[in-house]
Amino acid sequence: MMAREHGSRILNWWRRLRTCDRLALCVAFILAAALVREMPVSSDDGGTAAWDAPPQPYDAARAKKQLWGGSNATRLPTVAACARVRNEGPYLKEWIEFHLLTGMSHFYIFDDASSDNTREVLQPYVQRGIVRLWSVQEKCPKHREEICVSREHDAEHGERGFRDECLRFNPDGAAWVAAIDVDEFLYPSAGTSLPQHLAQNCAPSLAYALVRWKVFGSGGYRRKPAGTSVDAYRARSVSDDTGCYPRLTCGDEYAPPVCAKVIARAKCVQKQGTHYVVQADGCESIYAPEGSGRGIGKLAAPLSTDFARSQHATCSAPLRLNHYAVRSREEYVQKFSRGRISSGARDTKKGIATRGPNGGYLREVDERDREDFIDAEVIPKETRASKLTSTKDLMLAEFARRDFSTVLDEGAAVKYGARLRDKLGAPSLSDHQTWACSDTSRDSASLEAARVWHHLTPITHEKGLFIHIPKTAGTSLNSILREASVREKKTFCELSFKELDDRSSRFRRARSCHLVSAETDVSALLQWPSRKTVAAFTFLRDPLSRAVSQVEHHRSVGGRINEQGDPRTTLVRLVSPNLCPQLERDARCRFLRHPAKCLAGGWCGLFQNHQTQILAGALHVSEEARGAVRRSGENLLCAAKRSLAALPVVGLTERLADSLCLVFDALGYHKTYKDCCVHKKCSLLDRRETRHSGAARGNASYSASYFSDDVLLAALYEGNALDCALYAAAAERLGSDLAKLRPRAAPVPAYSARCRRGELALRRLRGY
Repeated sequence: MMAREHGSRILNWWRRLRTCDRLALCVAFILAAALVREMPVSSDDGGTAAWDAPPQPYDAARAKKQLWGGSNATRLPTVAACARVRNEGPYLKEWIEFHLLTGMSHFYIFDDASSDNTREVLQPYVQRGIVRLWSVQEKCPKHREEICVSREHDAEHGERGFRDECLRFNPDGAAWVAAIDVDEFLYPSAGTSLPQHLAQNCAPSLAYALVRWKVFGSGGYRRKPAGTSVDAYRARSVSDDTGCYPRLTCGDEYAPPVCAKVIARAKCVQKQGTHYVVQADGCESIYAPEGSGRGIGKLAAPLSTDFARSQHATCSAPLRLNHYAVRSREEYVQKFSRGRISSGARDTKKGIATRGPNGGYLREVDERDREDFIDAEVIPKETRASKLTSTKDLMLAEFARRDFSTVLDEGAAVKYGARLRDKLGAPSLSDHQTWACSDTSRDSASLEAARVWHHLTPITHEKGLFIHIPKTAGTSLNSILREASVREKKTFCELSFKELDDRSSRFRRARSCHLVSAETDVSALLQWPSRKTVAAFTFLRDPLSRAVSQVEHHRSVGGRINEQGDPRTTLVRLVSPNLCPQLERDARCRFLRHPAKCLAGGWCGLFQNHQTQILAGALHVSEEARGAVRRSGENLLCAAKRSLAALPVVGLTERLADSLCLVFDALGYHKTYKDCCVHKKCSLLDRRETRHSGAARGNASYSASYFSDDVLLAALYEGNALDCALYAAAAERLGSDLAKLRPRAAPVPAYSARCRRGELALRRLRGY
């Protein structure tokens, strides 16, 4: 209604203008538009971001350092964590032991009226001199010589609070102080030592670095799991937080993120808030000063200097901060009840929070609301939390805002999981995380996900569906299948992305065409008409070759990735689980012809284990089901293998002719099968299309430069290890199927030679 009133007012104003005034305004608008087009704009448009590292020639030694860390520095800085806690007893030991494994040596902790076993858990670390422990006070004296933190400035979002006290007094003389919470786990993407990373990659003059969150969801857990947070929660969101300001964080790095924490050089930073620095003297900052006109409040945009871009690329971006913001639903209710430091007074005015007996603000959750929330099948997506006035609605909104478990991210578990379990005596992966391996699904999300492979085996083969995985010779296969259909007097249809997304168009084409080709995943069959009469099939390609081809394709399209510099440097950044998350931005997926591709694993999932993602299913199931499959890498692979076993035919690009013979037989293309596979009187199986290949771009031999280097091979394998295992299972399946249909066919190698070389190179180079 309001929009309609505004539109009516504008229309009446326009009608009252004289003709000459209207012409003058039109000319002014045209000139302004022309001027805007000429103005330099940020390159953070989904392609090369403003803070992408300057193009560099490929250097194997530098790439190895970026991927897995370098040699030991002679002098390592001391690193301390600074945190304020309330009733975090169940998590403090894991948090401290994890960061000890990363090389942190000191912890400055302020206890804010805890009523659980917080002090009991911390006491052994206090006695060892690892932890310094203070209590939060109601008020501190103005002139003091000892550390004191009060609740006077809690509403100022961290300013003039405990973080300043850590920097001001710094009792253990730490060179770096990381202001992080107990649900945040900081570590380097390359190597395992945080001090090592800071010594080697952060300039001595750098004042501080902002480290982006990676927000991990509940992983489908309703009750607290037995293992560690690092093991239990292995899937995160693509965006850092759906509540962050657009273009200021989350998926892009156009400006320093709201969803970030500060790791500060203690001698340089004097004052800071929760997510930003207020005062830093005597050192260089890589962020524009407050009030420069390129930010919101204290969140200024990054500088465009070579120093700033270089330090971001080498020092800040490689740091990872796993934010276990919700954990299980049961644990989230406990966290929610503790209240938020910055909103305690506001929540009290709304009647949501009350003042606790020892100080601090607590939220009371009705027991019935608590149990209903924990046991609910689906949590509704609510509106902005700041606009809600009831405790129940606020709890639901804050949970829904951060409970995203869609992108598998096992970096912390791979680096530290085993040693952390040994330290804590904790179990490994639970049945909840590996349900697809034993089909022990019990919750609704995993039951929905299991429907994917349960519906892949048809009763009859009246029609066919070719699930086209990108860069697996799909153009050639479509050409061959089209001609084969003509030979058999059948209709062949290749679905566009628009037709695939539109239900009526998809159903119409599926009913009218005998054989349909679509660039989708196996979950498409769940929304296919008469699916029990459809024989679905797909082709896998050598995983390392497919990943290289995918990178080359995106380089050739333009605008999606940095085309400048050495392509080998680009490849390393995209295929590495350590480096690629630094490039993740929501805009990158929006610039794809079919943005839904990112549902299977985000932007990085296009270059890493993409075939496993496709066979596990993602595009046509709910968000909860996608997360259920991605509770661990082991579970994702098991789901893909189940689909592999259920499909009527699975071919390999490297054995294209033999695989097509299996397809012709399954589809009932008897004439084509006899002519091409038995009598071999046709040239159809020899056809190769190069419309989207390297050969079409005049670069047919591009792969040679990628596979001649052990560092590149190791990086490719690390990002596609699941695909290599899936390819081996597909090769075994193909060999078995060929033995039945064509006993004289050449044996199928049990494993990809390039995968084997990459695996051996990774074992030798990684070091952990």
